[in-house]
Amino acid sequence: MATLGMNALTLSDWSGRLDPNGKVSEITEVLAHTNEILDDAAWVEGNLPTGHRTTVRTDLPTVSWRKLNYGIKPSKSRTKQIDDTCGMLESYAEMDKALSDLNGHSSNFRTSEERAFLEAMNKEFADTFVYGDTALEPEKFLGLAPRFNSLEDKNVIDFGGTGNNCTSIWIVCWCCL
Repeated sequence: MATLGMNALTLSDWSGRLDPNGKVSEITEVLAHTNEILDDAAWVEGNLPTGHRTTVRTDLPTVSWRKLNYGIKPSKSRTKQIDDTCGMLESYAEMDKALSDLNGHSSNFRTSEERAFLEAMNKEFADTFVYGDTALEPEKFLGLAPRFNSLEDKNVIDFGGTGNNCTSIWIVCWCCL
């Protein structure tokens, strides 16, 4: 028989979240981290039904210094289109209505439980923003690490570190289109 308390709040969980006066206790969020990505990012509505297409200039034309009575060599720029997928991050905070109504503070109790779901979604988004790989998990979106995964990329600066004890610093400049 499956254990119910693994995925649903139990009476024991409920009683462990009350203060001595029978009100919903203030929960100290020791697992909470600040991810400024959500507040800082420039959000744009996708221009595709399931994502967003961006045209990126990949090469500039060559230019020439010209002398009188001489021509110049023709040139052009180059572009490519990138289709980014849309990821749908969801969760469902479900609890028995009778359990949340037990002490008469159902909205406070639900809010305290739902805050944990928002924190979990915040962490998952921040992790996917850096490490999301649609080749491995197509339901997510492509993050920075797989997008810029070569030292040959123009936006990657290599300081020569090798081994398994190195880390990366991501500097992101948001632009609104």
